[in-house]
Amino acid sequence: MKRASWVPLGLILVFVILAGAVVACAREGKNINLDLSGSGRQVEMSVGDSLIVTLPSDPGTGYSWSSWVSDEIILEQSEHEYIGRLGAGGKEIWTFKALTEGTCTIEIEYRPPQEEDATPAQTFALTVNIQ
Repeated sequence: MKRASWVPLGLILVFVILAGAVVACAREGKNINLDLSGSGRQVEMSVGDSLIVTLPSDPGTGYSWSSWVSDEIILEQSEHEYIGRLGAGGKEIWTFKALTEGTCTIEIEYRPPQEEDATPAQTFALTVNIQ
């Protein structure tokens, strides 16, 4: 009889673990992927979603991208990486995480890092609405 009383407790424990896993996955949100052609757009996101921006880059030319988010309380840059080889070109990838409801802008400019006042060779701009 003692063994039978452990079965319902085991089932309850399994259910609680599975329910927690489902809730955790639901909070992660979806990924929205954009490239240079997405510049100038307005993007709708939900809290928990991620925005992934991929732009062509070749640091060997002396140029690199720099990003700016108008309100990092609403949208934070969580990752930035370069994939490729110097001299052969590659891509820079930014991941932005929607933290709370609101509207903000992202600006990313391609220029020599030592020439902050120079006109950028390329720009990427985006308005983000988070609900």
